[in-house]
Amino acid sequence: MTAKDNFIGAIRELLPPIFARHSLTEITGGLINSRTIANLQAKRQGPPSILFKGRVGFERGSFLSWLDGRIEDDPRNQLDN
Repeated sequence: MTAKDNFIGAIRELLPPIFARHSLTEITGGLINSRTIANLQAKRQGPPSILFKGRVGFERGSFLSWLDGRIEDDPRNQLDN
């Protein structure tokens, strides 16, 4: 398993099945900022979402699929053989 796979798995455990955008910063310990996601959505580069009474929400699976496409393993973690 790669560091990326471990990261996605850890985030999967933290996120509820459905969650509000504003909760992302707290849920991820500040690693994923809800304002950054809002900015990406304004550019139509953000994850799929719903709007309910003025609040943006995400479904865990589609959010993680989007996130998986945006992150990569840090090459500094690779051991030289």
